[in-house]
Amino acid sequence: MLSNKSPFILILDNAQWSDEFSLDLINFLMYRMTPVKLLIIVSFRPCEGSRLTEMRAELLSRGLCQELSLERQ
Repeated sequence: MLSNKSPFILILDNAQWSDEFSLDLINFLMYRMTPVKLLIIVSFRPCEGSRLTEMRAELLSRGLCQELSLERQ
C-alpha cells in the first residue's frame, strides 16, 4: 500500500546483523509479483554461507539487482 502512489525506499544498513524476520521480509519483497515503486538498499559485509550472500547471488542471476562493491582504503 505504501508504494502504490509514490515511490517507497527501504534502507537496511549492516544487514549482516539482521534477524530472520528481517531477512524473510526482504525475501518476500524480492519475489512479489505485483508491480510497485519500491527501492531496497541493503548494505552488508558478505561472508561465505550467509543467507544474504545467497539472496544476493539469486538476485544477480535473475538480473533483479545491482551491486556496488566498496573497496577499503
